[in-house]
Amino acid sequence: MAEIEETFTVTLESPSGGAILDTNADKITIKIPANDAPVEFPLSQISAPENQSTVEIDVYRGLQSDGITTIGPVNEVATVEWHLEPGSATAGNDYVDARDTLTFQAGETKKKITVRLINDNLPEQAENFTVHLVNASQNAFIKPPGIATVTLLPNDDHHGVISFGQHPRILDEDRARTGMFYVNRSAGTFGAVSVSWKIFGIDIGSSSVFETASGILHFAEGQSLLSFQVAVRQDSVPEETKEFYVQLYNVTGGARLGSSPQAQRADFFVRDSDNVYGVFEFAADNYQRINMVSCFLMH
Repeated sequence: MAEIEETFTVTLESPSGGAILDTNADKITIKIPANDAPVEFPLSQISAPENQSTVEIDVYRGLQSDGITTIGPVNEVATVEWHLEPGSATAGNDYVDARDTLTFQAGETKKKITVRLINDNLPEQAENFTVHLVNASQNAFIKPPGIATVTLLPNDDHHGVISFGQHPRILDEDRARTGMFYVNRSAGTFGAVSVSWKIFGIDIGSSSVFETASGILHFAEGQSLLSFQVAVRQDSVPEETKEFYVQLYNVTGGARLGSSPQAQRADFFVRDSDNVYGVFEFAADNYQRINMVSCFLMH
C-alpha cells in the first residue's frame, strides 16, 4: 500500500521508585518514511486521430489523484517497463510496436510514453491497442490495472462519400421517356447509410412532369452503387424543352456528400414534346387545287 511519510510519538510518564522525568527529554518522535510509490496511468482511455504522427501516454510515479500531492518515496530513482499489445488495431498497420523502460529520477513524478502511429488511406472504423506497465523497481509498485487503452478514431470516410455517377443528359416524353441515375458510394462502405434525392426545375411544382419526383436510396453495408429511375409522364400537352436537376441531400449513417457541385447535383433536359412547334404537311387531296388562270397569265 502506498503511504506518505508518517510519524508517531513515544512519551515517558509515571516514573516510580523515586525517579523523576526530565521534561526536556520525555518524548521521542519516530518517523516512518513514505513507501511503495504507485506507478500508474492517470488516464486509462486515450483517443487520437490516425493521421496524428504520435500519441503520448502520461505515466505518474508517487502522485495522488490530484496529480500534485506526492505519496510514497520519490526521492530515489525508480523504473518500470512498458510494452504494447494489439487490439482491433495491429502493430505494423496502425502503430509501430515498441517496448522500453521508463526511468524516474529522484524527485521526478511524471514521464511520457510516445507511440508512433501509422497513417494510411484505408477507410477504417475506430480501432484500439493497449499499453501495459510491468516490472516496477522495489521502491515502487504498479497500481492496478496498469493498462491504458489507446483508441484511433474513425478516419478516411469509412461510412462512404456519396456522389452522382452516370446519368442521362436528355429525356424525351415522345421517345426516351426514362433514364437511370446512378449514385456512387466511394471510400468506405461500413454500415448502412441512406441519401435522399429530389428533382427541381421551373415546372417541378406540377406533378404532371415526372412519374416520381423524389425518393430515398438505402445502401446496405458493403454496397457501393445504387440507381433510381426518372420517368417523364406522358400527356398530350405541347411543351418546350426545359432544364431540370436532381439534388442529393440528407445523408444518414455517418456518410457524407461529395464536396463538388457535380457530386451533389445531376442536370438534365426534358426535350420539347407533342410537336410544340407544329408539323408541316400537305393537306388532303380534296383541298388541293391547280390555278389554271395563273398558269396562262404567267405565260
